[in-house]
Amino acid sequence: MKTLYLVRHAKTEKNSSTNQDFDRVLLPKGTEDAHRIAKQFRETHPIPEILITSSANRALETAQIFAQEFGFPLKQIQIHQELYETTSDDFISFLQDFQTDWTTVMIFGHNPVLEEVIPLLLKKSQNPPLPPGTTVGISLNIQHWHDRILGKGELLFLYNPKSE
Repeated sequence: MKTLYLVRHAKTEKNSSTNQDFDRVLLPKGTEDAHRIAKQFRETHPIPEILITSSANRALETAQIFAQEFGFPLKQIQIHQELYETTSDDFISFLQDFQTDWTTVMIFGHNPVLEEVIPLLLKKSQNPPLPPGTTVGISLNIQHWHDRILGKGELLFLYNPKSE
């Protein structure tokens, strides 16, 4: 059994000072939401073994907030450029390349790929909306990350900062 936590970056500014999407940063509301959701997660779930994030500023900032709330070393956050503007097929391949011994993994990323991937992973057809800052837990009925992963998941929870 493996557990995957997917986190959409928290609320951001509409435009960065460089006018580059990649450079957008969290708004104060996004920072506040990320702290709140991370605390809620920490109080009810074990801390993941590994935190992986897109290299975009907003995802990295969100990952750092979660790491701080978890007491997870910031230097151990894995940063992956390929998680920025990825496709659902590439995202699934990324998951299947994980080290076999990892049991719980948390990934910080972006829409639309997160909203596309979640229904692919779940047994039951579910397509929850993911506003900024949403965290989703999925239990995967697999032994190894490289196993057939599609349709093997059960939705454990969905923390939406708008409803929390």
